[in-house]
Amino acid sequence: KALLVLKDDFVAYSFSPEKYRAHSGTPVAAYRALFTSLAAIQEADLSHANLPTLVLLHPRDEMVSDQGFKAFLQEHYLNQWKLVMLGRVKAERGLTYSHMIVNKESVGKEMWTFITGQIAQFLSL
Repeated sequence: KALLVLKDDFVAYSFSPEKYRAHSGTPVAAYRALFTSLAAIQEADLSHANLPTLVLLHPRDEMVSDQGFKAFLQEHYLNQWKLVMLGRVKAERGLTYSHMIVNKESVGKEMWTFITGQIAQFLSL
């Protein structure tokens, strides 16, 4: 949220590997919209959202607090949401972002096998 003191057109450079990003950075306006949306979700009636949902989260995610997310699930009675906390990520080629769960290279072969297994089990494949 510290970025919100800057002007909307200021672009925060992305440290993500180039092949994973659409742009070189994210404007403060986008972060402002994200936090506005998050605040609206926190205040919304989410009873209609209590559907079987699989959430994969690394405890050291740079974007999402694991404790905050667990509290969110409890506060909104989202008992059909399955939260799977991911263990140690052995990303290849120097990728170190705990929120980048996009492919085998970003999390390592062992974790990718675990993730795809969780998804297949959730979808009953």
